[in-house]
Amino acid sequence: MTDDESTAWQAYQEERRKQREERAAKDREYHIRHSLETLAKYGHPAPGDVDKLKVEHEAMKTAHQAAQDELAGLRLAVDHDWQLAQIGELTQGIRDRDHFDRFRELAAKAKMHPRAIKRMWDTSGFKAESEKVDEEALGKLLDGMRREHDYAFVREPATPPADQPAARESEPAAAAGSGPRFVFSRGQWKSNGSAPPGVP
Repeated sequence: MTDDESTAWQAYQEERRKQREERAAKDREYHIRHSLETLAKYGHPAPGDVDKLKVEHEAMKTAHQAAQDELAGLRLAVDHDWQLAQIGELTQGIRDRDHFDRFRELAAKAKMHPRAIKRMWDTSGFKAESEKVDEEALGKLLDGMRREHDYAFVREPATPPADQPAARESEPAAAAGSGPRFVFSRGQWKSNGSAPPGVP
């Protein structure tokens, strides 16, 4: 359980405690008021009982109002914490989206396979730290991916060294008799133009 969830749980438990106290205060207030009404209706209360009950009744009303005020404050605090958490999640989501959009552009320029871009982003676990896109951090992320996950990038064809001339398309045909004298083709030996075995 995270700190925010723990705080929310404690606030929820405190709110329930206040609600129980509020119900208990209402019950006591009801019984006191009912007792006062009964005494007034049937008369002949004991000396001092009515005044005592009135004082207790006023104290209960004051305690009840204080409990209501405290409960309202707790509800406001819980709502405020929830709103802050929601704002934080939305802000982080916007940051991550902006960074991913830029990462996708850089990955395309780096010739990453299009189907690998989203998966590589998800597995990287990158978290944006600021609202402004961090180009340097994204560049380092791509460099690391190229080293560790080269299969996710399109491979460039090998180029011959600069000092080696490129092979010409039209090479002279091999001279007759060069290479193997006989080749096996379609179930039989055939001559490539050289003399048969045993013939100089």
